[in-house]
Amino acid sequence: MNPHNPTVLPSHQQAQQVFVITFGFNLLVAIAKLWLGLVTHTLSLLADGFHALLDSFSNVIGWLALQFAHHPPDEKHPYGHKKFEALAAVAISFFMFLAAWNVFQEAWFRFTHPDPDTPTVSWVSLGVVLASVVISLCVSLYEKQQAKRLNSDLLAADASHTMSDVWVSVTVLASMAGIYFHMYWLDTASAIAIVGLIFRAGYEIIMRHWDALVDAAVVDPDHIASLIQALPGVRGWHQIRSRGVESHIFIDLHVLVDPNMTVAEGHDVAGSVEEAIQKAFSPSLVDVVVHIEQDDISHQGPEHHHHSVAELKK
Repeated sequence: MNPHNPTVLPSHQQAQQVFVITFGFNLLVAIAKLWLGLVTHTLSLLADGFHALLDSFSNVIGWLALQFAHHPPDEKHPYGHKKFEALAAVAISFFMFLAAWNVFQEAWFRFTHPDPDTPTVSWVSLGVVLASVVISLCVSLYEKQQAKRLNSDLLAADASHTMSDVWVSVTVLASMAGIYFHMYWLDTASAIAIVGLIFRAGYEIIMRHWDALVDAAVVDPDHIASLIQALPGVRGWHQIRSRGVESHIFIDLHVLVDPNMTVAEGHDVAGSVEEAIQKAFSPSLVDVVVHIEQDDISHQGPEHHHHSVAELKK
């Protein structure tokens, strides 16, 4: 519970509630599409149904990932468990790739072995697809709004994934139009197009979370330097590093001070640097570590080239 308001759940539990709500909508849409796809022998509708079913499964993975990701740091995981969210997103992508591959295989088989059961279009199937477009659009916008409010990268990724459902369903509508005009090949072509959309959505999710898994820099070092360059006692800096994700940032840096400065004075400089960085990146900043060093270039090798306030003034 929120210590300031005991009735408000922590942000990750609120995000889990969002996943539960979207799971219900996605499962309902998936069942309707799969049933109609089987009844009408419409491959693109079946493909869309499997995609929607995968959305439901990804909601479950998202819920579980949030459950693990917000366990407190421990001796084995001193930086916490936040990467579980990125791992979950990548796992969702691979399940998307698997589903897309299965749909492609079915589309290729139907293309090379024409099915005697001709696809049909009914007002019911048309209504289901149109309703799914509206539902997916509303769910995506809802997830996007909640992701921004709760500062959840995983919800944001799922919102993008759900938005891809809208375009998949639009492709299914094109397929149904082809069937109505007896252009049955368009059903198979639309299924292949859906495969491409699923692969693209999966690839984008992986790229969005890849940096967190390989500890890429989250914050521009120059931005951090601009925050501390005018602080009293700061002569220079180097090795500014950051890791994590935008909602969960770790920063460490080395700050150079006057060699004649006392330990207590150096501690005060470190405190002012930490305060400036915390103020700039709160509440996303988890931890900032400031290493105080004497401004003595003769003791530093080329790998420790530092930036000084004097340099910036030139």
